[in-house]
Amino acid sequence: MKKPGAGIGALVGALVTVPLVALFLVGGRLFGLPQIPFDVFDWTTRRLPGGLISFGIDAMVKVIRAMGLTGVDTAAKAAEQAMAIVMVLVAGTLAGALLFALLRRTRGDVSTTTGLIFGAAGGSAALLIHRSLGRGASGSPALGALWTLALFLLWGAALGWACRRLTRAGEGAAAGENAATVERVDRRQFVVRLGGAAATITVVGAAVGALAGGTRRRGAASSPGAAWSAANPLPNAADAVQPASGTRRELTPLEDHYRIDINTTVPRVDEATWRLRVGGLVERPVELTLAQIRAYEPLHQFVTLACISNPVGGSLIGTTRWTGVSLRRLLDDVSLKPGATHLKLSSAD
Repeated sequence: MKKPGAGIGALVGALVTVPLVALFLVGGRLFGLPQIPFDVFDWTTRRLPGGLISFGIDAMVKVIRAMGLTGVDTAAKAAEQAMAIVMVLVAGTLAGALLFALLRRTRGDVSTTTGLIFGAAGGSAALLIHRSLGRGASGSPALGALWTLALFLLWGAALGWACRRLTRAGEGAAAGENAATVERVDRRQFVVRLGGAAATITVVGAAVGALAGGTRRRGAASSPGAAWSAANPLPNAADAVQPASGTRRELTPLEDHYRIDINTTVPRVDEATWRLRVGGLVERPVELTLAQIRAYEPLHQFVTLACISNPVGGSLIGTTRWTGVSLRRLLDDVSLKPGATHLKLSSAD
């Protein structure tokens, strides 16, 4: 029994992983299910040194500007998402190579079982990564877990099935079986067919995802909320010195505010579970919900934010009217202890 080796396994792993990635992205766009490729990338970046992340962002911004692309933040986010997809494709390719190498050393046909074990391991790791990020999602957590495990099990089963078919094709060719009674598919033909099936699933998924994304954008654009600046003058509206024509607007619309961070997708805050925890050297540790925070008197401030990678005259800067609660007001309610000298801010995401 001549089983295919790691080289063919790597090719099959890549072909099978492409539709896996497409289905995850479509499920996330349509139903708010976990987008595992983006989760894996975000989880990885959180474990890299901060200096390396800053260097990567700086380099990305410089490359985008050198290419003359407009919308640096949008281009950077697309680049990060592309890197996330490539990362998972590489992992799937290596997994296919490893699986085929292991199966080549085994006796008997255990390809399906081994493939399912690989799929279960990949799905479990993906769910742990998704959970560790602490992200809210529009879909049901239980449905998201089932979806993730099901896709990885199908992925693993497809790898095992491909190994079994390729092994049988090699046996048939070696035995010289009659083509009139037994359909003999050699390895090259099988890989071509597998590639065609993977391409079909990927193209269909991409088309459905693009249509769904376009529908959502049109729906969001049809019912925009009224901007605060539409009914209120800016603080310096009556100043004698007016901005020169062609310069950046004093107030950046929310939809035009730049976004440079290490998240491949926009984080969702689950208001039902989100909490602000204040502890440490305080007399009364508290956990506040968003509703409790909104009960405080709001504080409004015009604040300009700029990315540390933004060059002079760059677009990674914006001024927006921010609304929140005075931190000093919150600290008064928890009563700092005399030994408290510093404040540490941390996030679960």
